[in-house]
Amino acid sequence: EGTVQQYFDPAFRAVLPTDNQLDRYDVNNPSSSVSNGPASRARLSHYQLAYRKVIWDSGNLNNTTIADGTTDSDKSDDCTLLVNWMNTTDDDVGLWVLGDDVAYDFAHNLSSTQSVDLMQNWCGVQFVADGYYDETGGRTAGGVVTPLVKGNSEGIFYHSGVPDSFYVFGGCPVINEFDCLDKGTTSKYALDYPDFNNIHYHAAIQNVKTNSYGKSARTMWFGFSFMYIRDAENASPPIRNHIMKDVIEWMQNSPNADITGDEVPAAYGLAQNFPNPFNPSTTIKFDMKAKGHVSLKVYNVAGQLVKTLADGVFNAGSHSVNWDGTNNAGAKVASGVYFYKMETKNFSQTKKMVMLR
Repeated sequence: EGTVQQYFDPAFRAVLPTDNQLDRYDVNNPSSSVSNGPASRARLSHYQLAYRKVIWDSGNLNNTTIADGTTDSDKSDDCTLLVNWMNTTDDDVGLWVLGDDVAYDFAHNLSSTQSVDLMQNWCGVQFVADGYYDETGGRTAGGVVTPLVKGNSEGIFYHSGVPDSFYVFGGCPVINEFDCLDKGTTSKYALDYPDFNNIHYHAAIQNVKTNSYGKSARTMWFGFSFMYIRDAENASPPIRNHIMKDVIEWMQNSPNADITGDEVPAAYGLAQNFPNPFNPSTTIKFDMKAKGHVSLKVYNVAGQLVKTLADGVFNAGSHSVNWDGTNNAGAKVASGVYFYKMETKNFSQTKKMVMLR
């Protein structure tokens, strides 16, 4: 089971009715380009008979994200399979493409007519830049690692004048390069990164195209993976469930009325803080599968205690605490690397974070 799947599964359980769950296809060792894509196994007739919606998440891969069968890609011609499926299915269909570098891969590693047809014609996507982080300064000028993404008024993530908003986590252990996108002549902006130097940067594109049977093919293309979506505030249900619901509804499926999902986590867990790096404050989330005592403390690189964030009994469920960059005496700490450690019954975990003043 891949990392991306761990983020999708709770959202699927929360949003999709029990009689409308998904089939799953894993591409084993995709970066090796050894023809493990869906087109190496499935035929067009299989897709036409069995599927009306496809969700394709390439995680943080920067090559062989969706293969086109050329020498610079995997021999599985997944681009042609997806295009022909959308164009020749006698029903409304939907394709949701996600991944940090899918558009980059198409623009730099693929040149076939089928890859251009899929990204530009059917999905209405134009590649702008490989990495919002680099576009906002990168390593030398304080690039934005974890941008706050918001719904564009043209798209489906904008509700009665209020946009959906969430962070796209881009830090630790390496900085992610989230694709910047532009729309085509018929497509629409769905999600935006924050403007930088008076330039608009877009994170997602939606499109509707009529196929050869007069049916609609709805596509949504994210410049980042589903696994990097993080809540902008402590709320229930989580934003991933909301995003999933919006897409599923727009693609003409019926989600659950209640998308709260799993109230009790299946395991103890400590999440990466966000934003990271941060200034002046950051949020740390942790999961409790059972009621118990929790200690959550911040240490400096010398191993000295800096701040106690939690030291008490917490109920089963998901919780969050904020650190405002001060020590136990209330004084502001210096810029640098810090570690936060969670301890509870039969569970202990430590993660790293960076304070930048």
